[in-house]
Amino acid sequence: VDNYIYRISGLEFVCFITNYNKMMYLKNQLNNNEKILHVSADISNTKVTIDVCMGIATSNDTPNPKEALDNAKHALKISSNPQYTSNYAYFKDLR
Repeated sequence: VDNYIYRISGLEFVCFITNYNKMMYLKNQLNNNEKILHVSADISNTKVTIDVCMGIATSNDTPNPKEALDNAKHALKISSNPQYTSNYAYFKDLR
């Protein structure tokens, strides 16, 4: 939406959510049912399941955009760890 999704590298993307209500909606959906991060598709008669990991940092964490991206990458690294219990992590909760 609104061209706020950018590719960082490979399968790594960054998305900027500038609407507070949308950010709160995302947070509520993740807290209630994180299945929104799981995607299934049929590709050439093969069923593919994709588990999406999400690292989340907010502008309240730091006013510096580079640090915000670094914080989100750190949260993504934690959320993609198989020993972590969820597919998403908020940077502010990792401190």
